[in-house]
Amino acid sequence: GVIPPGQKDGVSFAKSSWLWHPAEDGATNAPAGTKYFKKVFQADPASIEAAKLLIAADNSFVAWVNGKEVAKGADWRSPQEVSITPHLKNGENVLAVGVTNPEAGPSGLLAALMLDAKDGKQELIPTDASWLAGSSKVEGWRENGATPLGWQPARVLGAPTIPWP
Repeated sequence: GVIPPGQKDGVSFAKSSWLWHPAEDGATNAPAGTKYFKKVFQADPASIEAAKLLIAADNSFVAWVNGKEVAKGADWRSPQEVSITPHLKNGENVLAVGVTNPEAGPSGLLAALMLDAKDGKQELIPTDASWLAGSSKVEGWRENGATPLGWQPARVLGAPTIPWP
């Protein structure tokens, strides 16, 4: 959503939800393995002052914007905030994340992307059911805006404040 100018917000997880693959119950017991997530969004770098990604995952993750690695981490309690401004391109952009669960147990992805426009408007892109999830990589999944075969809308596990086991 667009936040009116003059109320500039930093990026936060307030509107984000924990996500996981729809075929598994990430909130309680997902099997070991890696799941893949992507969100396609529109941007015009010429009008953007700053683009920041805040991201955390249980258990470890790597994130890419348009195929370039921008963040990785292995502690969901320590979210990472990174600038992705240099990686944006005009038109369709792809935020892609691989999340690895090393052993069976709770698993999830939590992220928020804030685009600060030069005119003071802000666009927040939280993790929600509009993200896509897949259980296998597909050629070009990190760069290509198309929905990979077999990928589905992500399962929303709950608010960022849900008590995580």
